[in-house]
Amino acid sequence: MFDDIAFDITRQRGMEIADYLRRLGPFEFHRLSSDRMEYSTLPKVLTKCANRFVEEEIIPKGKEKETSDSAE
Repeated sequence: MFDDIAFDITRQRGMEIADYLRRLGPFEFHRLSSDRMEYSTLPKVLTKCANRFVEEEIIPKGKEKETSDSAE
């Protein structure tokens, strides 16, 4: 169904939006500094989920990390 040419424009727009979101970088709370977030539930959530965080970038099998600086 999705290999139909009628989905080409939608597929292209989806790839453009995904590329834009990737360029934004990792999600971070940008409105408040981390010391001001201490009064929210963030510290509890971070300690609860601490074992889920990793330092390495997860790359799907069979794909290599892109090393070029170009966004093209």
